[in-house]
Amino acid sequence: MLGLIAGAVGGLQDAVIITEGQRGPDGLRRIIFVNDAFTELTGFTPDEALGGLPDITLGPDSDRAVLKTIQDARDALVPVRVELVKYRKDGTPFWAELDVVPVLDEASRCELFLGVMRDVTQRRATHRRLLDTERLTTIGTLAAGVAHEMNNPLAYMMLNIGHLQEELPRLIASAHDPERWSELQNSVHEIQNGASRIAQIVRDIKTFARADSEPSEGCELLPVLDRAVQMARSGMPACARVATRYDQIALVRGDASRLSQVFLNLVLNALQAIPPTETDRRGVEVRTYESDESVVVEVRDQGVGVPPEVMPRIFDPFFTTKDTGKGVGLGLSIALGIVRSLSGQLEIESKVGEGTTARVSLPRVLPEQVASQRPRRSDAPDGSRLRVLVVDDEPMIARSLERALKVNNDVFTCSGGKAALELLEASASYDVILCDLSMPGMSGAELFDTVARRWPGMEQRFIIMTGGACSDAAQSFLDRRAVPRLDKPLDLAALRALLDKARATRSSS
Repeated sequence: MLGLIAGAVGGLQDAVIITEGQRGPDGLRRIIFVNDAFTELTGFTPDEALGGLPDITLGPDSDRAVLKTIQDARDALVPVRVELVKYRKDGTPFWAELDVVPVLDEASRCELFLGVMRDVTQRRATHRRLLDTERLTTIGTLAAGVAHEMNNPLAYMMLNIGHLQEELPRLIASAHDPERWSELQNSVHEIQNGASRIAQIVRDIKTFARADSEPSEGCELLPVLDRAVQMARSGMPACARVATRYDQIALVRGDASRLSQVFLNLVLNALQAIPPTETDRRGVEVRTYESDESVVVEVRDQGVGVPPEVMPRIFDPFFTTKDTGKGVGLGLSIALGIVRSLSGQLEIESKVGEGTTARVSLPRVLPEQVASQRPRRSDAPDGSRLRVLVVDDEPMIARSLERALKVNNDVFTCSGGKAALELLEASASYDVILCDLSMPGMSGAELFDTVARRWPGMEQRFIIMTGGACSDAAQSFLDRRAVPRLDKPLDLAALRALLDKARATRSSS
């Protein structure tokens, strides 16, 4: 029977191993046949395998529970399929899918066990990436929702704080006790700093969630790098060495705040990779140069390096090799998201014992391109009042906008798309329609499209506000419509610049 089976399976591309069906005097079942594919996969020749035990391909990471499953199936004379870590002759591990089938004679006595083994390392890696993708999609959706919910209270907090900061100087100037009013102004300033930090955290979450991409403009990179190096060194030993080697480079796409976060993370990682006892001998270098149409920044360290088995996961959210309390594993994933949103690339190269190089490539921007992209504040007279319709289902945001804008504008508010349509049907004389994108009932996108159909041209008066959590339909609307957009929490200065532009357009018509 062995010769018949061996002839049938000898040419298979999968590795085949046949063992004795009955235990020998020593209580063991030995290998009696292997095919060429077995030798190609494991490195063991027939001479080395025949007469030996099947465990020649086992090693320290071979799961003992899986091995017991195989043994139990053999004892019960039933087929079994398992996956486990196997080892080649040179000691390298691989994931194997193994089928073990008993071959019985007419008396139901086991003559031999046929094992068919295939390398599934790549298949498992692909499956893990698919699971990671699904997990990241879920986390991203959750993060975008959290950011959206935080943005609404942040929006009216910062609008009111901005309004207070504008009003307080006038009150202080006319107050009987300016010192007390000045203390109140300091308190408001501190509140604004705290709210701004929360807003930055929300933007970080949105960046990780890929919920949106922030508008970019030309940024001078060298001051950003100097600031990142200075901030990183503040938390490290004084002897930590950071050298800079800057070539003359062009402006890049991005804003200083976002890029500061990227390079601060990379420099911190580089410094932390150097053993504390060797900071006087090993160091970090930050280098810039231009390559083709890109500006390249390299952060190079002489640290411990990243092990090869860790490299595939370095950009995974929440994956970290740092001690508890020293990082949650979001730094590199957020940095990658920021760089990709700017049409750039982030690459990591590392060698254990020699160090790591992080390379960021960003599209360069010519100065004349920056000048054409930046909005200009209108020189139109401030006395020209606008009729502004605010459409938002969050009453506090609507009231805050009314309070902040009513000095130079006539502001009207409503709580949704249908209510806005009723106001527009009664009077279509609004100069600006400041509309939230995500609202129950009729969304901002649906209101925009309805207004475009009923009153052609009036859709050009829209300014869309968004908190970041966009449905597919809302994102499609933003992609196909060239409509001015403001992200929550709102920047009051940016909003006023858009209103000035509308004021100038009305004055010239």
